[in-house]
Amino acid sequence: MNASLKLYYASTDAYTNIKDNLWTTILSSFTMGLSLTIFALFMIIFVNLNVVVGGWGERTHIVAYLKSDATEYTGGIERLKELAEGQSGVEEVKYVSRDAALDILKEELKGNSAIFEGVEATLLPASFEIKVSEEFRDPARIQSIVEVIRDFSWVEEVQFGEEWLAKLSSLLSFLEIVAIFIGFFLGAAVLFIVSNTIRLTIYSRKQEIEVMRLIGASDKFIKIPYLIEGLILGVAGALLAMVLLFLCQYFFVLKIPLYFSFVVENPFNVYLLLVMLLTSGIIMGTVGSLLSLGKFLKSEA
Repeated sequence: MNASLKLYYASTDAYTNIKDNLWTTILSSFTMGLSLTIFALFMIIFVNLNVVVGGWGERTHIVAYLKSDATEYTGGIERLKELAEGQSGVEEVKYVSRDAALDILKEELKGNSAIFEGVEATLLPASFEIKVSEEFRDPARIQSIVEVIRDFSWVEEVQFGEEWLAKLSSLLSFLEIVAIFIGFFLGAAVLFIVSNTIRLTIYSRKQEIEVMRLIGASDKFIKIPYLIEGLILGVAGALLAMVLLFLCQYFFVLKIPLYFSFVVENPFNVYLLLVMLLTSGIIMGTVGSLLSLGKFLKSEA
């Protein structure tokens, strides 16, 4: 039998299997689609959170408040700025004078101008706002920069929101663990369901398979229809996941308030996401088929 006839037979056989076990096939495809949707939604939200946190990270900076006599040090402000810029992990240093600090405070508390009556800029400290490079934006590395800057004799106090940064870092680490766990759990569940769906089909045609083996059919020839069935299950599940994802996207965009908009802005290329879903569905469908076929053929050997 040539390759085209083998493929035709296998495809026809797979179609017969699906038709004979239609509701089981639909249920399996729906379960796979739902699992892929849940995982894809979680990944979209997780990646969006990373993007949002990355934006917050870009605004993370160290504030070094200067002593009142800091300008009297050799070289003045420019020299002090150069010393700060020379530290490992420092990307940018911005000097904020006392006058500028007062202007910023007035801008932040505008509408309460009475508070600033009689307030002079000399009451506020000058400072350096130090932007940290991306690879140094974890609590431990920022702390190392802070310790160096804190040792400068012209620095009065250093602030960088260490508690907030530590909590943020812990949250991201926790989400990464949850993503891995959900992916593993859903993947295992889908493989189990697909494997059992194919197994039901195999056992319903057990006698036919035994006859095929008796007349000389190879294991490869016997496997092909069930692999095609698993592949179809995977594609159907992936297509359903795509539809559910677009429905979720539509619902979120219309119903969720603007302050939750970061959740629905998909940072993935939409075509890449579709390819990933389709590939995941095909892989899980095929692997599920192989698992059930391997066990059956081994037990019947």
